[in-house]
Amino acid sequence: VGYVVATAAQLPGREWVTIVLMCSQKSLPVCVSVLSALPASLRQGSGVMIVPCIMAHAAQLIIDSILAVRWEQPEPPQVSKEQLLPK
Repeated sequence: VGYVVATAAQLPGREWVTIVLMCSQKSLPVCVSVLSALPASLRQGSGVMIVPCIMAHAAQLIIDSILAVRWEQPEPPQVSKEQLLPK
């Protein structure tokens, strides 16, 4: 979803990377919400079931940090006032 929205909005490079990566960071809260909504009989083992959720989230953070470095956008050049003023 973040990729589609950021691309459709034609965001500049750094903002595009930020939106795409941050939209993917909601997996752990969603997983915990699903586990808390389980019936009482299944919820008894939810302490153990949360471990794969945390491991998947940690893996996602590592992959996202690799993507952030790979997609890094160069900083636009800074223009000084002297370069803008005519001589």
